[in-house]
Amino acid sequence: MKKNTLKIILRIVVSIAVLAFLFSRINFGIFKDILSQFNPLFYILAICVLLAHQLVWAFAWKITLQEKNVTIAMKDIYRAVLTSYFFGSFLPSSVGPDLVLAFNIGKSLPEKQHAPSSLMFIRLMSLTATFLISGIILIFIAHTFALRQIMLLTWGILLTIWVCYWLAIHPVSRKFIQRIANQYHWLRFIYKILDSFSTFGQDKKVPVRVWFLALLMVFLKVSIDFTIALSLGIYIPYIWFLGLIPTVTVISLIPISIAGLGIREGAYVAVFANMGVPATASLAISLTIFSLNILLCLIGGLLYLIHGTHVKHNHS
Repeated sequence: MKKNTLKIILRIVVSIAVLAFLFSRINFGIFKDILSQFNPLFYILAICVLLAHQLVWAFAWKITLQEKNVTIAMKDIYRAVLTSYFFGSFLPSSVGPDLVLAFNIGKSLPEKQHAPSSLMFIRLMSLTATFLISGIILIFIAHTFALRQIMLLTWGILLTIWVCYWLAIHPVSRKFIQRIANQYHWLRFIYKILDSFSTFGQDKKVPVRVWFLALLMVFLKVSIDFTIALSLGIYIPYIWFLGLIPTVTVISLIPISIAGLGIREGAYVAVFANMGVPATASLAISLTIFSLNILLCLIGGLLYLIHGTHVKHNHS
């Protein structure tokens, strides 16, 4: 207990330290001017786009679970997605909601491995779409050494994702993991997850549908950031967000702060500086986006108080 408390304290310290450093590097006068131009109509639009993004994500999961003969009402999945952001906000990095989401859905399934495996399948599709689009765009806008490095990183991540996928579904890898799992009880569930994950796509319609939904999620996610920038009176070409947001997301996954706070802002400032965006503007955009995440957490918390985390399903 004391060890966990220490970890939380350290992550809070990291978040505060990084934010303090970033604020020491900006012009407070300009920062106030940017905030004074805040347009609530664009902010409300960003909220609507955010909720639409979560709805598409929930629909993709419903389709994926159906391949495992698991049927869950759309409203229950959508509620679970929103609720996961409330609990996930207390976990390190930005992967917390995924962990909570897999747990909440999984505990209602007889075959619990289908929850994390279906989530992994959707993430495979969404990450592929995200980094593929980003990599292609960076080929055309990478006019500096730093941007070319980001481009190489983007294509490297995309290649790594698919190498990991190939290793996860390859029969030799699965047999090796099964052999180890037979010796160590705690690995058996991991083997079940990989076994479930490897069989996705037998119904060819499922990956095609999820792929198109993944593309839609990419544009919705980027539209949130773009709209938030407009709400602050800042215009940044939409294509820049498509090219650079994936790198910011990857850096935000580093589990050394609370919900990625501070790390995400630092990444935003550093990455967009390569396109000539002032640090003050990038920090204002990132913190405003964080306020959206807080709002999403509050919505999830309210749904949890009303409905809890129970999810009904039909398994045939």
